[in-house]
Amino acid sequence: MIKVYCVDDSKPVLDVLSRLLSSDPEIDVVGQATNGEDALVGIMSTLPDVVTLDIKMPGMSGLEVLKRIRSRAPIPVIIVSSYTQPGVRITFEALELGAFDFIAKPASGKLSDLEKMKSELVKLVKVADEFGRSKARHPGGVSKDEKPDSSGFGTEKPGSHKSFIAEERRRLGVLTKEALSAIEAVGIGSSTGGPFALTEFLPILPGSFPWPILVVQHMPPYFTSYFAKKLDAKCDVKVKEAENGEEALAGHVYIAPGDAHIRIEKADGVLFIKLDSTSDGHYACMPSVTALFESMSRTLQDKSIGILLSGMGNDGADGLLMMKEAGAITAVQDRTTSVVYGMPGSALKLGAAVETLKPSEIPLFIYNSVRKRAIIALHVSER
Repeated sequence: MIKVYCVDDSKPVLDVLSRLLSSDPEIDVVGQATNGEDALVGIMSTLPDVVTLDIKMPGMSGLEVLKRIRSRAPIPVIIVSSYTQPGVRITFEALELGAFDFIAKPASGKLSDLEKMKSELVKLVKVADEFGRSKARHPGGVSKDEKPDSSGFGTEKPGSHKSFIAEERRRLGVLTKEALSAIEAVGIGSSTGGPFALTEFLPILPGSFPWPILVVQHMPPYFTSYFAKKLDAKCDVKVKEAENGEEALAGHVYIAPGDAHIRIEKADGVLFIKLDSTSDGHYACMPSVTALFESMSRTLQDKSIGILLSGMGNDGADGLLMMKEAGAITAVQDRTTSVVYGMPGSALKLGAAVETLKPSEIPLFIYNSVRKRAIIALHVSER
């Protein structure tokens, strides 16, 4: 059984969350609290496998509770957040402090709509529990205790990291004209754990990065806009939430809005972004990584790179396979640095990826891959 402790300042909300979780035969809600002080006492006495935590509470805030939990026990904490602007901001602060992930309460605020969270909440609790158990078995992997500092999520980089970025950029070197024309765009898909990977490697890219990057990060609407702004403050490439119909420019990273699929299209030699909010049941997620990768395989064929990062489920695996079969360059994040290996692992099982990478290895992988493509094309043309 997975032991869960629930914390929320609203007793009605707390009762609904506890009921939703307890309805799963693999989950046992071992305690509840409506304030931070009681929560800490209860959590330390029951030592649950997972904690769900509201962040807006009277007295001791959820952020302070999170800090104290992490200083005392390596328990995965899932933030139960609101759609309000302050709620989004504080949620990202919680991720900086090492929260495992977050789930957004329904925008309506109605108790009845909390029922819609059941499937996602139960799945997230089980993934968080598996993460905690796997890291206990393999302490050499990604540690929950490393998250706040190693991600640099929304914080200023120390001098040592700036030196690391400078060295990594030096290693990228200069690309020939042939290498520059080997691809036209890069597509990236990620979910749980993905923000930490994106925050690790996107700052390595120079502002002169020669292609557009399209990113699907599983997040609710409004959260994606804030996430794009947080990333933009850390990167030399321009990071923004994608807009329908805009041209996909070199040196730009486009984050799919949380309520729309993002695709890449081409007209008169110009790449542009197409957003689609249609939910016809064809894709399991909105936005869908597979929807992006399908469009890249169709529009760009072999002139693209697809990379699948940490995330639960299998979104993007089929799409990455389509890219590979079209001749594109494909890769996934490696198991040791992934918070959840569902998406990368699913792609590997399908044979959709040719490389497994740590996030910090991705920039050099991109540059070296186009160099290899250029050399191969040159040899073919000389025959």
